[in-house]
Amino acid sequence: MTRRRWLLVGSTLFFVLGLVAGLTWTDTGGVSRGPGAPSTGPGAAAVADPAARPGADPGGQPEPLRSGNAGWLRPLAPAERAPQLVLLAVEGTPTPGQWRRMTDLATTTGAGLTVFLPASAIGDAHESRRSAATPGRDSPVIRALDGGHEVGLLVRGGDCGSPRHPADSGAVIRRAVAQLEDLGGPDGRSSTPPGALPRCEEALFPSPNAGDRIGYTVWSHATAPRWPARQDGRWALRALDLGHDRTGATTPTEPHRDPGTATASAAPDQVDVRDLHASTRDSNRAPLVLTTRAAQWSDERFVSDLRKDLAHVCLAEETVCATLAEAVEWLDLQNRDTLAAYRRTLVAPSLGASGVAPGSEAGRAG
Repeated sequence: MTRRRWLLVGSTLFFVLGLVAGLTWTDTGGVSRGPGAPSTGPGAAAVADPAARPGADPGGQPEPLRSGNAGWLRPLAPAERAPQLVLLAVEGTPTPGQWRRMTDLATTTGAGLTVFLPASAIGDAHESRRSAATPGRDSPVIRALDGGHEVGLLVRGGDCGSPRHPADSGAVIRRAVAQLEDLGGPDGRSSTPPGALPRCEEALFPSPNAGDRIGYTVWSHATAPRWPARQDGRWALRALDLGHDRTGATTPTEPHRDPGTATASAAPDQVDVRDLHASTRDSNRAPLVLTTRAAQWSDERFVSDLRKDLAHVCLAEETVCATLAEAVEWLDLQNRDTLAAYRRTLVAPSLGASGVAPGSEAGRAG
């Protein structure tokens, strides 16, 4: 081989090795930077930029983030904005008629449905199964699991861990979660740790020795959509009540309140779901968690209005209607710096008593 050929081969190998090294270099923090990794440094279009153009992936267009596309449960691509998550939850024990309205709405609108049931309802269904009896179709736990819907634990009263209740609330929660997992486990219907929606007077949830059985918590009475944060090893989501009835209701105390968050004296009487969805999607895209009470589903006007709203927002661009467990799974897949950047951006304006968002009361997430 001539000298010229040796030089040609050597220069080709040097170019190929340099190209490979450039694609898979490791920064000083020990983080591998291959294709699809978020860019860093001054002027870089990082994945953590909430204002970046959706789908701006130099390697190609990712699958659109919207309801109906199974590919949304994935890490965000570089410069891709988060989808606007819309999550519907029901708390309390629904009657068969209320349950039919819930499932019909979920089917016709594409909304995800998460039902938070008290420990007593879960215990009754588990006892029926343990005694070799077939739980009736009226069992809310069996109805939800048989329909493929997510079931969580509604924590209230003595289960909150208040010193006013000397009972071992931690044992109640652990038992209810174990029973729920047993009911949903054999056929794989319950693959993630159950979530909990506390209705507690004092910030003493989760109870000692019960926290490791809970996958996430939902704290209601938020005044504006906020990005979740991890607390005590689990995700804490903030929810807005739809038409919350204040008569006889207790307002839970949120632990570790985020500093700098806009506050209000009370939750809105009525939330305009479409306006709230639009304002949040156009700002920081915090997950929109909407909670309802089982008793509200007896109100035909309430159900009709909610059906129209969810049918509209679940088909909107860059919007995903899902269950809370799916949202938590999506959060676990994301880069921590990306989520931190979203939490630093402006949230949608706080809602006034009429449900209309004032234009000058935006707060910052913690």
